[in-house]
Amino acid sequence: MIALVALSLTLAIMVAWILGANDAANSTATVVGGGVISLRRALTLFSIFVFLGATTQGYKVIKTIGRGIVPIEIMSSSAVIAAALAAFLWLLLCTWKGIPVSTTHTSVGAVLGFGLIAAGVEKINFAVLMKVFISWAFSPLIAMVISLTVYKLLEHLFSKIPPHKLSTYDSAMRLMLIGVVCFTAYSFGANDVANAVGIFDALVERSLGTSFVISTMFLSAIGALGIILGGFTYGHKVISTIGFKITKLSPLSAFTAQFSMALTVLLFTTIPHTLFGYGMPISTTHSIVGAVIGVGIAKGVKSIDRVVVTYILASWALTVPIAATLAIVIYLLFNVIFGVA
Repeated sequence: MIALVALSLTLAIMVAWILGANDAANSTATVVGGGVISLRRALTLFSIFVFLGATTQGYKVIKTIGRGIVPIEIMSSSAVIAAALAAFLWLLLCTWKGIPVSTTHTSVGAVLGFGLIAAGVEKINFAVLMKVFISWAFSPLIAMVISLTVYKLLEHLFSKIPPHKLSTYDSAMRLMLIGVVCFTAYSFGANDVANAVGIFDALVERSLGTSFVISTMFLSAIGALGIILGGFTYGHKVISTIGFKITKLSPLSAFTAQFSMALTVLLFTTIPHTLFGYGMPISTTHSIVGAVIGVGIAKGVKSIDRVVVTYILASWALTVPIAATLAIVIYLLFNVIFGVA
């Protein structure tokens, strides 16, 4: 039993590491791409606030990933391992190529995959799954609309500032952007730590005999540390894609995109939890990319690199089916080799 828990925690750290490597960009790419602070300073702020968000609110979405989509009784060791490895492999490939793919889609796709093969369609909680899918569809659009609107509003306000005072307001915007990076990192930690450790919740609780609160707090801290490590060691590739390749960012556009993404993520984390009892595991990647595209549209469609955007959208479309398929294959191989369920 101890060995199983140790293996689960090792896999959780692996998934958290690659999640941080791919998703650190969601909180830091705009401030780096906008030339406000250095990559290292941005990642330091990211680390502090991700840990705070994960340990104070991460349990809300861990509940959804860990036991909301499939029933807790089918979260066997082989199922959890299959989902974790599937998520890790797809995220590793995408991060290596510098693609800002959705870790949320990856995690849910992997859980859905082993749920289908281990328990059948009838055991999938489609009520929760449908809410998750709806949140996926609307979150980047909402982030895009918020971003476009906020940018136009701020641009109008800045146009009324006397030229000799613009430098003062530019400095203020840079400070505000640093503040919103902290807000974004906190929101990211609260929502996305579940993608790294949510599937291990039931297994850890069952193996160690702890309560839901204790197991989720422990897993949230482990997940946050893994995410931080991933951001520092391998986050630069995806940061480059979002921060420099979609559209050229200024402090104003960077602030707008980051604020819009953070607000979108926090709304989907807290409001559904109040209404339904489950925080929605939306994609922070989709939200920040949608927000960056929003400011690009506000500046003019020609400012957007359509090739990069098309490449990103194609990877998004492939994520759920590939993660689900990988989870199914690994789950079946695990059971054939070890003869356990």
